[in-house]
Amino acid sequence: MINGTTLIKIKASMRQYRRFYSLEEDLSIIRWSPSTKKTSKAKCTGIIREVRRGKNTDVLKNTEITSMYKEECSFSIIYGDDFESIDLIALSSTEANIWVTGLNFLIGLIRCNI
Repeated sequence: MINGTTLIKIKASMRQYRRFYSLEEDLSIIRWSPSTKKTSKAKCTGIIREVRRGKNTDVLKNTEITSMYKEECSFSIIYGDDFESIDLIALSSTEANIWVTGLNFLIGLIRCNI
């Protein structure tokens, strides 16, 4: 995760963006590039509520766009007080599993330290 990987971000507008996602070395921030957003738009790992495997958000349940992607390659990062989501498709189920397992482990560590 620190080395990063290419993931496909699916927006509510059904647009798809291929982005390179990585976790900062101190495990505090998830970044992606290229991005037109400022660096302040990177997500702090401390605000992640949960990581959902599969097509389990409204965005990923839309069969028009996500039907071409495998369920096991899909996951969503739920974050913030409003439970917003970053909906992602990995290029392989192994890559999706690395991110889901790693982020869930990180969430557990953060919760234990609160």
